[in-house]
Amino acid sequence: MTAGADEFGMEELGPNNFRCEVAIANDQGLHMRPAGDFAALALTFECDIYVHKGNQHVDGKAPMDLLTLAAEFGERLVLEARGRDAKRALAALAGYTRAGFPERKPAT
Repeated sequence: MTAGADEFGMEELGPNNFRCEVAIANDQGLHMRPAGDFAALALTFECDIYVHKGNQHVDGKAPMDLLTLAAEFGERLVLEARGRDAKRALAALAGYTRAGFPERKPAT
């Protein structure tokens, strides 16, 4: 956990701007189904979502962008959210990632 981060590893960078570090907990890494589910979840929030891996930075609301990270089991990503729902979005996306990308039920 970085200095200034809360108990969930979330660090406030400024007003409505948060980031946290997560490790890929799924044995198959960030593959097609979880990339699509991650992006679908990200789209439910009114904020910009960015995912960083090393020098790569991608739009967390774009599944194909997420796939370009080629993130494997155990690799660390930094999630960043900016905007009105930033803190809620980051909590949901970090939780989903830390849980190993469980299957999401379609909205009814």
